[in-house]
Amino acid sequence: MSWDLRSEEFEAVVERPASERYAYLVKRCADWEEVRGLRDNQGWVTAEDDKGRMLMPIWPHADYTRACAMGSWEKAAPASIELDEWVEGWLSEFETRGHPSVFPVPSDHGVAADPERIRFDLKAELALYERSRLSVFSASTGFERHILHDRLLEARLGEAPRRGRPRRHPVGHLDGPGRQLTPRWPQDHAAVDPYRRPGY
Repeated sequence: MSWDLRSEEFEAVVERPASERYAYLVKRCADWEEVRGLRDNQGWVTAEDDKGRMLMPIWPHADYTRACAMGSWEKAAPASIELDEWVEGWLSEFETRGHPSVFPVPSDHGVAADPERIRFDLKAELALYERSRLSVFSASTGFERHILHDRLLEARLGEAPRRGRPRRHPVGHLDGPGRQLTPRWPQDHAAVDPYRRPGY
């Protein structure tokens, strides 16, 4: 399972430098709890660095994976690995055999990540999500932390909030004596509040 990757996001991310793609992968893989690799009839595809160490490329979404299925990888197809299995099992193997190659794109190599470093980063990001899932809706904002996290990520990719965006998380409501507060778009608020002028 994965999110609906729009072409605008795809094109923006593949143009980012390797360090930013690494951070993107950590956040997205923690959110969806899986990583993607390429697999053919002989197994998972790998490469080697200039020191002869094995590199296994990983991506956060099948569309990024398919974009790299060329050359000797042409017959390979995207396949997913559960994140828990990847962190607890696969990364231990990499400590003695090689490194994960994080998020290569057709025009650039991925980051040859230290297994302990990416394990730490993924676990730290997972911890943020777990704390936010267990949190109670904030009375001041009505939004959980991971909803804000998604909005911030979208903002970094140049995506403005818009109507019709599918929600993967519930919208918060604050009930109180004689009142109900519901998050609204600025235009909807302006329709009932003459002092609210959203300006667009």
